[in-house]
Amino acid sequence: MLRFSKFLFFAALFAAALLACSAAIKNSTPAVSRQHRDSVLKSSSLGRVHRLCDSLLPYLKKNGYSTQFMLIADMQVHMHLNRFYMVHPLTKKIYHSSLVAHGQGGGSKWDSVVFSNVPGSLCSSEGKYKIGSSYMGNYGKGYKLLGLDKTNSNALKRLIVLHAYETQTDKEYGKPNYLSSGCPMLSAHSFHICDSLIALQKKPVLLFVAR
Repeated sequence: MLRFSKFLFFAALFAAALLACSAAIKNSTPAVSRQHRDSVLKSSSLGRVHRLCDSLLPYLKKNGYSTQFMLIADMQVHMHLNRFYMVHPLTKKIYHSSLVAHGQGGGSKWDSVVFSNVPGSLCSSEGKYKIGSSYMGNYGKGYKLLGLDKTNSNALKRLIVLHAYETQTDKEYGKPNYLSSGCPMLSAHSFHICDSLIALQKKPVLLFVAR
């Protein structure tokens, strides 16, 4: 009887250990899945950036843009991951990558972007932009953006600019991470880096917003 009681005791302990282990695995699964998903997204994004460097380089050379520095916003990646690239188009070296906000219009969410070129839509617009003159506005220094494609030709009319927002997070999955009114909006830290690199260029700089 004593041996049977001991058996039941250890069997109960073993069962409890199994349940605890199962719960731990279950609770860790979402985090592991997210890490794997994000790793795949980042790898795919870097591949797109490299291909865009190759495809856009002839345009940069032909139209007198800097071939030492270019900006790429990869909107196929959700907004909690670094998807704004400050890159050397020739060598594909990434000077810096950061978060960037997309427009809130059209029902856009953190993981989905609705694009529009319509004034008042509050949406992001895909395509090539020329980084225009700097200005001082409500959010400090910013850069006017000149839309170069049919998909973003209303950028100036819509007041779409490259700017920072003081409290915007600089960390992946950080808070607060706001949507914008259609502008590519950076954290103050990332904008400072971008601004410094733009200032070094002797030729105009191209921004490409990839859909």
